[in-house]
Amino acid sequence: TMPHKKNPISGENLSGIARMLRTYYQASLDNNLLWHERDISHSSAERIFLPDTLGLMSYSLRRLTSTIKNLVYFPEKMLQNIPKSNYFFSSYFLHQLLLKTDMRREDIYKKIQEISFKCIDENLDMIGLFKEEFSDVAKEINLNKPRQQLINERYLSNVDQIFDRVEKDYPSF
Repeated sequence: TMPHKKNPISGENLSGIARMLRTYYQASLDNNLLWHERDISHSSAERIFLPDTLGLMSYSLRRLTSTIKNLVYFPEKMLQNIPKSNYFFSSYFLHQLLLKTDMRREDIYKKIQEISFKCIDENLDMIGLFKEEFSDVAKEINLNKPRQQLINERYLSNVDQIFDRVEKDYPSF
């Protein structure tokens, strides 16, 4: 849902494994509910999910450790790029608005991705390209607001309340 992003393979792999672990967790909960009526259905499920779960968890922890350990990031460059973000923060938002059109979801995603990458490669304005490519939908969206105002309204409006709740619930944090 973020056409301007390319996910690391290790992150997608871990996300898929997390789905499997949640599935196995559900099987374990089902076993616990009927612990007092234990029969072969319990052990047959456990013979599958217990070794798989332990193996997947071990693999996932090693993979995540490697991913984090080898993560390369440049805080200074990140701070320099924030003003140049070219509205990429809103690609998901724009994607959702485009769902109002008669285009297929896959076509919308591909188009937004093309626009995003073109902006990166050619240092172009994403909103300008968006308005050109989707002039009918762009009219419905007030994209003329200053960038920071859009960010604040859409993504930062509840930040203070969130931090207040965290501080209240976890005072040592």
